[in-house]
Amino acid sequence: MKWAKRGFLQGVLFISTLAGCATQLVYPYPDGSPGRNTNRVIAVTRIDDQRVDRSFDEAITTTPLDELAAILKKELDSTGLFDTVVVMPTPEAEVSQARHETPINFIMNSTLVEIRWDDSHCRNIHRAIILASVLTFGFGGLAGAYASCDTKSLVRIHIAVKGIPDEQLYIDKFYGGQAKAQVSLREWFHEPNTAPLVAKSIKAVMNQLKADLAIAFK
Repeated sequence: MKWAKRGFLQGVLFISTLAGCATQLVYPYPDGSPGRNTNRVIAVTRIDDQRVDRSFDEAITTTPLDELAAILKKELDSTGLFDTVVVMPTPEAEVSQARHETPINFIMNSTLVEIRWDDSHCRNIHRAIILASVLTFGFGGLAGAYASCDTKSLVRIHIAVKGIPDEQLYIDKFYGGQAKAQVSLREWFHEPNTAPLVAKSIKAVMNQLKADLAIAFK
């Protein structure tokens, strides 16, 4: 009976708490940037954070807005469509009014709508194993060492690109990216794949954006 009780407690402790620790986003940045001579300079304005759920922020050591600004710069650089990409810590109105050493003729406004990592499938399995542990005096909890579960992520961003001062709108669109991965319950507990999976969703968004930019500025 003591062994069964100890096994039950170990099974519950193993899967009853998601031990998340902050990490880097681990984004797959593009390699280099092609030569260009387009006379286009684009400013990436401060990203507007309109998320309702911001729980993802606890999973990374920086902030989603800083990460996204850096990602947008690198991805825009890699297209070869712009001579210079400038990340501005200010909204559009201040960018338009300010004087810049390099004249800016395009502005990118971004609104972060959602970044979500969904581990509900893992949590459902977690609850089922705990219940099995209770009913079998700990033996059911041993299944946690072999169980696997599905995780997924979703990113939604609205992006608008327009010219200045003519205000011509080149892109005005909501982008969404999803990614899925199957992990063991042990991995979910010890090393949740929150940041890497979200990075894949953001990459999907960037690929869509670059395809649209290639058409808009062909």
